[in-house]
Amino acid sequence: MTYTSTTILTSGCVYKNTPEEFFAYFSHAWDAVRCQVAKIETRQIYQEPDNISYCHFMAGNFDVSLAVLADSRAVDDSLYAMLRARGVDFVRCRPIKFPMSAYLKWAIYSYKYNASQGERIFWCNEVALREYFGKYVQHDFMIFDSRFAVIHNYNDDGLIIGGWLVEDSDRIGKLLSIFSFIKANCHPFEALNVKE
Repeated sequence: MTYTSTTILTSGCVYKNTPEEFFAYFSHAWDAVRCQVAKIETRQIYQEPDNISYCHFMAGNFDVSLAVLADSRAVDDSLYAMLRARGVDFVRCRPIKFPMSAYLKWAIYSYKYNASQGERIFWCNEVALREYFGKYVQHDFMIFDSRFAVIHNYNDDGLIIGGWLVEDSDRIGKLLSIFSFIKANCHPFEALNVKE
């Protein structure tokens, strides 16, 4: 099967050039979703300057960052509750490069929290799919059912700077094909052996 790269799929899509404008679209997508949210993350390091747990982690206060993690994630509790009430399947997949980045070692705890809220998280070894990601998956993206999708735009330091809105069914189908291939090559998050 042939795939279309996320770079090509962004061509001609509406672009929101600030994080605020980009994330404002999400409320519409979350309100409309009824079956599945499919998310692909690609980076080994992200910046989360609005997350207090992340800020403590970056300051070298790892124990404090873990102590405040639940509070920092609680902002999404109502969203997860809504998804559970509707029976929406929220599935996240991501490649992991070993040895794991310090960011990912911290993020694993956030994933554990998300999983406790019903999100299903999967990972693949970055080496196994490196060529595939390099050729087809240059961006993170999310698909809401098969009606809406968003493609994230990060700077080189892993800070979100905007993103594209995708409402064309053909492009969404191509993103779903990418997601399905990655998901078929992933392991459950719980199988990830992390040395703490």
